[in-house]
Parts: sequence; structure tokens; C-alpha cells
Amino acid sequence: MTSPYTSQLVYAYETLDLTPSEIAEQFSEAGITYEEVIAILGDNSARYRAALNEKASINSSNNEEDFLREYRILARSASNELVRERALKFLINESKGRNDIASETLILKRQQLGLNAVNTAARAREFIDEMKRINERLQATFPATVPQP
Repeated sequence: MTSPYTSQLVYAYETLDLTPSEIAEQFSEAGITYEEVIAILGDNSARYRAALNEKASINSSNNEEDFLREYRILARSASNELVRERALKFLINESKGRNDIASETLILKRQQLGLNAVNTAARAREFIDEMKRINERLQATFPATVPQP
């Protein structure tokens, strides 16, 4: 969803730390509803999406209805197709009781990805060092024929 107020709404949420309902109140004269605020923030604010994911991992029973309502709004009205798809998948998994297990496995996958990234970086450094050693040996053996990097 695009709006001439998009940057102002994102600024109000990310910088001024206003809640979506407070933002909707502030922009009610412009005709922007709570649902539109949620859709715009879902499309344009990484901080808002991170907060939704954090709420998903906490999944407190007091705010569960508000949380599910926000996801339903995103699934219906977000202009970004990927955001709509993720929100819809979350709602489907929530209705089938899969999200608790999924959040635990997601944490494990993130940890594994972090370790894999560290291992990959270490392997890349080892590869580069080995290539330098090979190049030095070639230059020592054939000084005139090996080009300089």
C-alpha cells in the first residue's frame, strides 16, 4: 500500500516510537485508518516487522488477538506480495498450531546459519592464504613466467 504519508508514518513509528493506534489517531484527519497504518508499516518498516516477529516468539495470551488482527490486516492489504505471503503463512501455521515449534526451529536455524557463515569465512581465508602460498612457490620456481597479482 502506497500513501503520500508513508515516510511520515514510518518516521512516527521508528523515530518517535508511536504505536500504530497512536499514529492512526494522529493521521485520522487525513483519512488514514488503523488498518492502513498497519499495512503501510508492514510494507515499509523493518522495525515494525521485527516487532511482529518478536511478538510471535513471545506469543503472550493478552495481546494474541491484537497480534493476530495485525497479521490478518497484513495478509489482506499489504502491497508487497512477499509480506502478504509471509503473513498468510503465519496465520495458516498459527491456526494449525505449528508456530510454537516453528519458532524454536527458526532459532536453531539462525544459530546454524551464523555458525555456517563463520565456518565459510574461515574456509575462504584459508583458501586465500593457500593460494598466496602457491603463488609464492610458483614465483620462486618460475620468476619470469608467473604474473604478479
